[in-house]
Amino acid sequence: MIEIYYWEDDPEAERVLRELEKSGLEYEETLLDAEMPSARPSISYNGKTYWEWDDFLRVFRTEH
Repeated sequence: MIEIYYWEDDPEAERVLRELEKSGLEYEETLLDAEMPSARPSISYNGKTYWEWDDFLRVFRTEH
């Protein structure tokens, strides 16, 4: 299962979400709460956490 945590209206996150939708794989998305100062966008995939969208997409595209 892929888990994505992102800020609302983040164009990079929206790009990742579109790619995930195209893949047909299941994923869980969570909007981060701006009231939580420690919140940070990330993606968990195959046991690894990615903090940069492009790093995730590079790995994801090679596998799908």
